Amino acid sequence: PQDVLAEVYPHALGVFEPTEADEVLAQAEICPKEEHLRPEWESAVAPVLNDAGLEAWPSWRPVYGGRVGRHPAALDELLASFCGFTPADPLRAG
Repeated sequence: PQDVLAEVYPHALGVFEPTEADEVLAQAEICPKEEHLRPEWESAVAPVLNDAGLEAWPSWRPVYGGRVGRHPAALDELLASFCGFTPADPLRAG
């Protein structure tokens, strides 16, 4: 299970990918920056992993790109199966 976590955890960290809107949203007090949310999330997830005998390693780096539509091919296929579109779908770009 630890080897599977090592494969998927960096993708989960991609949720915290910074965007152009981070600063604007933070200054408007709409939401905190992603860099501030990640430690809170990791603190909440760590005990769950620990209870399962797993550990997130600090050396794992986030896989970014998903928040701007750049996904690995396998994820594009999975998303297409969930959402009913293909990566080449022109409606997806908008």
